[in-house]
Amino acid sequence: MNIDRFKAEVATIVDKSRVYTDELRRLAWGTDAGFYKFMPQVILRSKDEGEVSAILKAASKYKVPVTFRAAGTSLSGQSVTDSVLVVAGKNWEQISTRDEGRTIRLQPGVIGSKVNDFLSGYGRKFGPDPASIKSAMVGGIVMNNASGMNCGTHANSDKVMLSARIVLADGTILDTGDPISRASFEATHADFLQRICELRDEIRANQALTERIRYKYSIKNVTGLNLLPLITFSDPFDIILHLMVGSEGTLGFLSEVLMNTLKIAVMRLKKVRKMKMIKCPYCGSTAQVKKNIPHTDKNGNYITAKYVCGCGTYFDEELNFLYEDKESGERFFVQCTSAAEAETILLEEGFDLVTGGTDNHLMLADLRPMQITGKELQSRLDENHITLNKNAIPADPQKPTITSGVRIGTAAVTTRGLGEPEMKKIAHCIALTAKDFEGTQAEVRATVAEICEQFPMYK
Repeated sequence: MNIDRFKAEVATIVDKSRVYTDELRRLAWGTDAGFYKFMPQVILRSKDEGEVSAILKAASKYKVPVTFRAAGTSLSGQSVTDSVLVVAGKNWEQISTRDEGRTIRLQPGVIGSKVNDFLSGYGRKFGPDPASIKSAMVGGIVMNNASGMNCGTHANSDKVMLSARIVLADGTILDTGDPISRASFEATHADFLQRICELRDEIRANQALTERIRYKYSIKNVTGLNLLPLITFSDPFDIILHLMVGSEGTLGFLSEVLMNTLKIAVMRLKKVRKMKMIKCPYCGSTAQVKKNIPHTDKNGNYITAKYVCGCGTYFDEELNFLYEDKESGERFFVQCTSAAEAETILLEEGFDLVTGGTDNHLMLADLRPMQITGKELQSRLDENHITLNKNAIPADPQKPTITSGVRIGTAAVTTRGLGEPEMKKIAHCIALTAKDFEGTQAEVRATVAEICEQFPMYK
């Protein structure tokens, strides 16, 4: 078998202490933070770039699939395989900076929060901010284009990455920031670069496709391979570099990356005397006073405030909102009131809301009185261009893949500017879809189209 010949060759490349083939460790490494599980044939704890190059050469020779793994914090199963698993955690933790912290050079095994710790002395931070940043590693963050609530699209890996060292499937090492490496690659992979340029030109010649790609990436989009570089960059090396972001290891191995960092701008407020409890000026719920609450403004500056409520409201000691844009009228702090309006309509329409209602921007609706499952309502609403998620309710009699409930959140629409009147319309549309899908579909779609036209996602 090819896998046996691959393992025999790898035994001459990787020290046996870093090659795992026993059943127990294969079982342990067969899952990540997601619910998928595969038994890898062999786990290789790689040591350096040269070793990964040799591993990939052998894999190409024997046509053996290889999967890369850093921390394994993804929920989507990118780091599990039934073939060869190459781990890049320990041994891949080098970190350095220059230009007073404005740029940082990282290996894939550095934990995201460690990057921020390293940069804190410079008054700067790492652009991507996934929820798993205390565990996720740079390799996974970049290659999965992992990004949290603050970095949006202006500070994700694609926007802040300057250059990288990449190991391709044939074992070739390319440093996109090194002229010598680029020249060598041009000499040995001229056809490869030509095909990149042909693909770039083919896409750019299709105006409709170009506009569709531009539209798709005008908001956060991490589905599939990152096509935006093909219309953003002309240099094939820049295209290769940015195609790596979000490729999940399918296009190559990221051995090192150079990235811009973000400046932390501190908003100086009155000194907080001690920890105390106050009421949110927007939703009225109690929020504990915290220091250094992070938030990125629309210009990409990382700001810290004194107070934050679970509803998403940031405010100072005088209960003044910190980030309300008076010129554009952008509404950052209306989630709770909007959710309350939706709650009222849903209750009037016969929905049973778990806990009887909501104190924040989320609601969990029990659909059993409506005689419809969460899966069915989610599917119907998808057809009517309204997105929500099926969700299990307490003691749910349905399977987790079916559910008896749906989870409704207002944050995604309130950030577009929708307020109480629009939430009433949306709640009514959800009720119509649940009660009479076919009979009201045209009405619901027309209402959704009207709201979207009134509040465009981008201009």
